[in-house]
Amino acid sequence: MKNEIIIFGIILVILGYVLLYSGYQKLQPTKADKTLGYFKDFAEGLSGEKIKGFPKKDNTESIILILLGCISFIAGLMMILKSRNSTKSISSDFHINNNNSNLYCSNCGAKVERNVKFCPECGNEIG
Repeated sequence: MKNEIIIFGIILVILGYVLLYSGYQKLQPTKADKTLGYFKDFAEGLSGEKIKGFPKKDNTESIILILLGCISFIAGLMMILKSRNSTKSISSDFHINNNNSNLYCSNCGAKVERNVKFCPECGNEIG
């Protein structure tokens, strides 16, 4: 289960990066946008007036891609970090009493001998 969470987290991080990059690329002006900008600047310089009517680029799609990329990237990182912290140690499954070397069931707290695999009281698997 832990490996699947890590793999899914890595996939989300990669997907987030791809979405961020594609959103960023869509925000960048194309050669046609740059050329139109040069013509507009040239015409405004000649006439001395502001020229209206040049279409503005719609950045909605780019912003949505960037937001989705951020969400995916952060969710992937959180999944990876959470899977690293959710490792279960052996000591949490049973408690060792140092005085008489008996084990205690983590489910019901009954004393269990060291070589027993299941608790005789509740049937819980012991370490």
